[in-house]
Amino acid sequence: MRSLIKLNEDDRSPCCEMCVYSKKLAGLNELSCEKKGIVSANNVCRKFSLDILKKTANRKRTLDKDKIKKLDFSID
Repeated sequence: MRSLIKLNEDDRSPCCEMCVYSKKLAGLNELSCEKKGIVSANNVCRKFSLDILKKTANRKRTLDKDKIKKLDFSID
């Protein structure tokens, strides 16, 4: 099962932490992979398929209100 969603260049590199086949183990840093067994979180294998729900989003930029002037929005 290959993922239709691809990682952008600015995203983190693919790792088992974001894979469809992996599940976190309680109290440990390792993951349980359906294909490879117990693996580390930064491991990568050929069966990698991105799980979009495990991917964390980047925070949106906030607007710096001090740098905005009323003149910036005028048409004149």
